[in-house]
Formats: sequence, C-alpha cells, structure tokens
Amino acid sequence: MAGTFLALNYFFYFKGLEFTSPTNAQILIQLGPILFTLYGIYIFKEKVSFLSLIGFLIASIGFVLFFNDQLAQFIVTATKYKKGGLFIFFGALTWSFYAFLQKPLTKKYPPQQLNLVIYAIGALVFFPMVNWGKFSHLGVGEWTLMMFLGLNTLVAYGAIAEAFKRIPTGQVSIIISMNPIVTVFVVEFLTYQKVSWIKPESATLFGYIGAALVMAGAIMIIKFQAKQQLS
Repeated sequence: MAGTFLALNYFFYFKGLEFTSPTNAQILIQLGPILFTLYGIYIFKEKVSFLSLIGFLIASIGFVLFFNDQLAQFIVTATKYKKGGLFIFFGALTWSFYAFLQKPLTKKYPPQQLNLVIYAIGALVFFPMVNWGKFSHLGVGEWTLMMFLGLNTLVAYGAIAEAFKRIPTGQVSIIISMNPIVTVFVVEFLTYQKVSWIKPESATLFGYIGAALVMAGAIMIIKFQAKQQLS
C-alpha cells in the first residue's frame, strides 16, 4: 500500500507540475505534512494544542492568499491553474498516506531494504503505462536530467526513511516543510539568470506573504503538536 500511494503521489505531482509552476507546486504540496499531523489527531485521538490550532489558522489564511494571488496572475488560464492545484492536492493526500504507512514499517525493516520494495512496487504500477518508443527520441541532455532526477529521488527518499527511523515524525515533517524555501530561491536565481527553459514566477507581494504564512503555519502545526504528544 505504501508503494502504491508513493506511485500515485508521483503521478499526481507530475500532472500538477504540468499545469502550474514549481513554486506553486511546492507551496500547495505542504498540505501533505499538515494532513500527516491531522491523522495523529483524528485517528490516534491525540490532543491538539492551542498553538497547533493557531498554526492551522495561519496556514489556512496563507493558502487562501497564495491561491487567490496565483489565480489572479493566471487569470487567462484560471481553469488550468485550478486543475493543477487539484492534482497537487491529491499528490499531497497520497504522500500523507505513504508517510503514515511507512512510519511503522521502519520499526520492523531496514529503511533502505524497505525503500527497495516500495520502489519496485511503484515501478510495477507504472510499467503498463510506459510508452517505450518515446525514449528513443531523448537526447543526451534529457537522459542526463532523467538520471539526475532518479538519483535525487533515491537519495531523498532514502534519507527520509532513515530520518523516520531515528527522529520523531514531527521533526521530519518540519524539515520537509522547508522545501518551498529552497524551491523559491532556486527559481528566483534561474529567473535572474534569464534561462529560457523555465518560466519566471508571477507571484506578487501578497502571494509571497501567503506562501510565508503557509510555511509558518505548517511548522507551527507540526512543531507544537509534536510537543503535545511528548507531554
């Protein structure tokens, strides 16, 4: 089940990227760690702290500000943007299921052995959908990029699996919530370099404020909920 949900996460996230920008995708995918925390509250009946509730409120305001800002910027293709946001939402949902299932598994199995099985399941899920003929048209640059993305995924999820085994889930989720900061800096740098293969971001000041509120709210939710569990 964990392998299937991770495969679905990849599918929905890539479809979302098809309709929206990297920064948008990284901000909206923060629903994943938030949903992961909510499972502890509703499924395991963990008590919710007051500061976590404040975090939910801050994150909600941030999502509204960011989404409305981006919707205004993409007014010509508003339907396309909404479609991308919906795919990212399902990507966040399936990632939260994957993380929820992986956490107890890391207590019984070595993380990298577990990842090997999860990746194999993901490969089996996607195998029937592959159009092998399209790979013959890829150039050296595209193959290099695909290999980099594959190794990046291997290292990233390998590190997450090791983290799940060694530190509390809340701390892992907080670190994951910092991903948008890296994405924003990288995209802004590429925009400054005027590269032709990525579109510049179109967020206004309100959009960036919304993004900051989303990250701050997500960190508050996870951090103070984790403290509540320990107490």
